[in-house]
Amino acid sequence: MIGRIVGGLAQLFGGGLGDQLRRAYEAKLQAKNDGERLAAEVDIARLEARQASHAIGGRWITMVQIAWALPFVAYNAKLVVWDKMLGWGVTDPLSPELYQLQGVIVGFFFVATTFRAVVQR
Repeated sequence: MIGRIVGGLAQLFGGGLGDQLRRAYEAKLQAKNDGERLAAEVDIARLEARQASHAIGGRWITMVQIAWALPFVAYNAKLVVWDKMLGWGVTDPLSPELYQLQGVIVGFFFVATTFRAVVQR
């Protein structure tokens, strides 16, 4: 029973990739022609890319990043479009702590994107 629960949680959080990769490698070894072998290689490449994505965070961490960045994106969009471009309002400045947090989050996104690009090569 506990094994099923753990297995279900592993599937929910992106697990099961190892088993899928094993089956894809077996399919490649048992391929009877080039078409089957090529299809297995495509599956292997897709699964390895998914595994690499999970290694650097996957979709769960992406959702957390978006949740942290969204308020600052909205603030800056309002500041630039509404206040500066259209001249329809005045936005209070961020406190020093929030300004620093915004800098950290924006910096993190650029560093994380660069890191992902380097890792995927």
